[in-house]
Amino acid sequence: MPTCRSEAICALFGITFEPALEPFTMRTQFSISSSIPTASSAPDWIVTLLPTAIALRMFSNRASLVFVAFLLVVAFLRKSEARFAIKPGPLVLLILSALIVFSRPLTIGPVLTFLLVSVLIFRLVATVDARRMIASLIDGAGLYILVNVVFHLVGIVSPSADARLGGLVQSSTGFVRIAYPLSSSINSAPLIAAVYVTSVIFLIRQPGWIRRSIRVVFFLAATSVLIGSGSRGALAIAVALSLVVIFLPVVTRWLVQGAALFAAISSLVLPSIIIAFEFVVSPLLSLARGRISDTRSVSTLESRDYIWDHAIRYWVDWVNEVPHILLGYGVTGQYRSGASLSYSGALSGLIRDPELAFVHNSFLQQLFDGGIVGCILLMVAAFWAGSRFSRRRRDWGVAAIVAMAVILLGAMTEASMAPGVAEESFWLLVALVGISCQAGRTITADGGPGRRQFADSDDPMVRTDLVDVGEAPTRQPESS
Repeated sequence: MPTCRSEAICALFGITFEPALEPFTMRTQFSISSSIPTASSAPDWIVTLLPTAIALRMFSNRASLVFVAFLLVVAFLRKSEARFAIKPGPLVLLILSALIVFSRPLTIGPVLTFLLVSVLIFRLVATVDARRMIASLIDGAGLYILVNVVFHLVGIVSPSADARLGGLVQSSTGFVRIAYPLSSSINSAPLIAAVYVTSVIFLIRQPGWIRRSIRVVFFLAATSVLIGSGSRGALAIAVALSLVVIFLPVVTRWLVQGAALFAAISSLVLPSIIIAFEFVVSPLLSLARGRISDTRSVSTLESRDYIWDHAIRYWVDWVNEVPHILLGYGVTGQYRSGASLSYSGALSGLIRDPELAFVHNSFLQQLFDGGIVGCILLMVAAFWAGSRFSRRRRDWGVAAIVAMAVILLGAMTEASMAPGVAEESFWLLVALVGISCQAGRTITADGGPGRRQFADSDDPMVRTDLVDVGEAPTRQPESS
């Protein structure tokens, strides 16, 4: 899509070069301006604060719950300028996939957080323009990253750092990896940084120099996280996906759908694909400084193939009861089922309590936590939401598409997107799937019946301006 390419090029080369790029953007200026909200372009501070509010549970579940509850109360009390119809299909499926897992929790904290966040997302989708929510959520990811960087600089240490027996120093190179304070794992914050870096490229041209300046700060913070964490997967995804979407924007039509399907089967096919395309993968993984990307570490995905192979074999050989096959074992299903004991020996020298280690793949983790039903629901929810974003990319832009693609690609080598693990990328996924459920807008400035905006039509030629409720959408003539 030309719009995506021109926006991205302007973002990469800086706002000062915009006049030089005018010949490339003149042809698509109407499309760009029409996709940027005017009256609703100001960030929604509730959406922006939500990722950081949830992440506070790393230090205090109670503080995080109070913060999220406060945002929920404010969302209901504040006056909304418009009401939006909701087609909740994808979000309902995602909630069902999570409830299957949370029905057998270890602690009540994540369950309460999920319930509060779900209600909050429904409220926001019904009262806040989707384009405004998308931009605010990306800004929220940037804020989360900046807070992590600041906390790290002042000496606050993540509780997750204690889980590694060998510490954060790479014995082979001496490079010290960083476990950021508000991240659940060493690779969690880098994945959110990858979400921000790839998505903000397509938002940088939104009006307002203050907002642009803040996004530059967020971008620098996200870049430092990608480099400082030594997370090869997140850095490779950020670089590769940005280049693909910029120079081949047509992929945004099916990017999320393809990523969802591939991520769902990645534990079965990814190792073979990595070996076949090692000549492409190795240079990308070598971008992470301080990490050795030799043939063995690349082809085995740092022994993830061993974990996947043993977990899958355990499922096939030992999970025989129908309730467990269909609905899994609940939170930490890999431990409750006994599957983690089949691969814990390979991790005994790396982490504490290796028998509790996740399977390093979100859909495989969901298979043990929520069974076949929960796994299918999670995949269909992501696929469905991606299809909706794809149909509306001319109006909503591609930032949400890119963000979801990063989360799904990261889910192939991390369990972070699985509801039972509930790391930061899962909460972003909940928000994005919720945003995809927004349909037409009904204006009710006088409190009475309003007019609906048909923003969810599958036909790109259907008008998206306001029409009277009950009036059929009309076609507008093609411009020469």
